[in-house]
Parts: sequence; structure tokens; C-alpha cells
Amino acid sequence: MTYDGMPVASADETRRSFTIRIYGGLGNQMFQYASGLGLARRRGVPMTLDLSWFETRVPGEIERPYLLHHWAIDTPVADVAVLASYGETAARWKQSLAKRLPGTLAASMRGPHFRESGHRFQSAAFDQYPPALFDGYFQSERYFSAIAAEVRALFRPRSDLTAENQATAQAIERMPWPVSLHVRRGDYVTSASANQTLGLCSMEYYQNAIAAITRQRPGQRSGQRTGTPHFVLFSDDPDWVREAFAFLSDKSVVTGNADRPWEDMSLMALCHDNITANSSFSWWGAWLNPRADKTVIAPKRWFAGGDEAKLSDADLVPESWLRV
Repeated sequence: MTYDGMPVASADETRRSFTIRIYGGLGNQMFQYASGLGLARRRGVPMTLDLSWFETRVPGEIERPYLLHHWAIDTPVADVAVLASYGETAARWKQSLAKRLPGTLAASMRGPHFRESGHRFQSAAFDQYPPALFDGYFQSERYFSAIAAEVRALFRPRSDLTAENQATAQAIERMPWPVSLHVRRGDYVTSASANQTLGLCSMEYYQNAIAAITRQRPGQRSGQRTGTPHFVLFSDDPDWVREAFAFLSDKSVVTGNADRPWEDMSLMALCHDNITANSSFSWWGAWLNPRADKTVIAPKRWFAGGDEAKLSDADLVPESWLRV
């Protein structure tokens, strides 16, 4: 991977920074970035990015591209020699860093490496000092709630939306009551591990969520809501969604953004209310919605199975969201 157009921190700058490891899909990358920024701002230090995950591939693992550069952020990439001194234990990270370092890794050197131990918020992350490398999903707004306005300002598209998406955005803004509804399929269907850990949201969930949204009478919480909700459907399987939600008379299905997921997310954030899947992608589409009176509905159970101690969603879904 090359870092064309991205600033690269010096060794000294990296040592004075909090470095956050970025990996996974867009939603995961955003959680890691926002949480790293929240930690760095709290301590008053710079932040750098470790992008080594995108340079290595593990058999059977779903490949994901680095996508944060499509947002309005310019955080520098960490110095690789300093990262190598942090005492990596996973072979894939060593393999990636070794490709970018002249000579042999300084394996005898050690540095701080904060590893997330589960999905619960971990206050110990706020006790770290630079240099430190943070490694985990960090899926809780508690890491960055103090800088929420800054995070929302950074997570805006660097470039204009496509002409088609601009037209969709204008249509959403004209709707009296637009509600985004996201259905995550993709690897949740094709990957056995993803299906076992996360699973698919049932149609019963979506029907209950739709009923909960519809029960809000116009003006109940906002004078902007009038008439009945118009559901704007987003999915990585739009054909399936179009058929499954044929019972909705007032809906539209957004298509054409398979290679531009940040634009789908930006359109979700324009809606008055949001129905999420058990997906970090639609979590961000709802969280980026700036309306103070929004209704966000999320699944009552985020994870389908696995180690309940490590896969707790207690800190993942904001308290103001309605879970059904």
C-alpha cells in the first residue's frame, strides 16, 4: 500500500503521539479513528495512524480498503520504525512492518501497546501516555462524546457527492418525514464466522422498528414531521431489500454506491430518523444525523452469539436510542 497524498509523521512526532491501529470496514475504521482522536484530545497529544493491516492478508479474511481518506481528515501515518519498536506479537503486523523497514526488525525493543480486551468501554484507555499504540474496535461513543461536534465535522465527504446522490440528497431534504432503514447482508450471509457472531436482523425486527417509527404522530417530537414516514432503504443487497420490503408503500431504495459507502452513510445522516442494522456502518449513519430530536432504532440484541463477556453491547448503543 502507498500513502500517496497522506502526510507521514517523523519518528519524534510518532513518539509524542497516540497511534491508533486502523482495520476492518468503513464503520470499524471510523470507530477506531474517532476513539483515537478522543483519547488524544483528552491527553492533549497528537494522533497518528497505523495502516499496516491493509498491507497484509490472512487466508479467508475479507479484504477491506482503507477509506478514511474520503472524509475531511489529514491525520498523518505513523513512522514505521517506531511502530516496530512497540513489541508487536502478531505475526501479520511484523510481516507488514518488515516490508517497509530496511534491515531487520528491532525485535528486542519494546513499547506500550494498549489492546482492547472486549467490546465494553475501557476507561483504562484514558490513563495512557504517549508513546502508545491502541489496538481494538473501540465501539463506544464514550471514547469521543466529548468531541462529538469535531468528529461530525471531520466525517463529511472530502469531495462532492455524485450527481445521482446529490439528487437523492435533495429529494430527502424535500421529504416531510424521511426515515433511513439499513439492511446489512453481504458477509453476514456469506461468512460463517460473521453470521455466527453477528447474525442477520430478522424481518420481525424491521417490522417492529417500522411500527415504532410510524406510531410517532406528526409534531409529537418535531414540527418537521408531517404526514407519514417515507422509508429510504440502504443495503449491500438492494435487490433483496426491494423484494423483502415490497409491503412498504412509501419507500425508495438507494443504489449505485457499492464502491462509495461513505456517500450512503452521508445520505442516511440526512434523514430525520434512522433504523439501523446490527452494523457499525448504519450505527454511524444514525450517529452522524445531527438532529437533537431524532429517533434512532437499533436491535435489542446486537450480537448473535459468542463470548458474552467480550461481545457485550452495553456500551455500543447510545442510551437515547430505542432498542426493539
